[in-house]
Amino acid sequence: MKPKIAGYALRLPASLKEEAERLAAGEGSSLNQFIIAALAEKVSSMSGEGAASKDDPEARESVARDEAASEALFTDRDA
Repeated sequence: MKPKIAGYALRLPASLKEEAERLAAGEGSSLNQFIIAALAEKVSSMSGEGAASKDDPEARESVARDEAASEALFTDRDA
C-alpha cells in the first residue's frame, strides 16, 4: 500500500533553495527528496524518535546548533 502524499507549497528564500538544490545534486537526489529527508531528520530529532531524545543534553545542544546555523544562513543570505 502506497503512503498518502500531501502537497504543500513551500515558500523559502531563493538563496536557500539554490543551496538546497546544489546539495541535493551533490547527493544525486532531487530537491524534493532532499527536503523530505531533511524534514524527516528534524522531526525525528525533535520528537525523540531518533537516537537521541529531546530531553538529552547533547540532543538539545545539537538542536541549538542547528537553529543557530539556520538563523545565520537566513541572516547572511538576506543581508
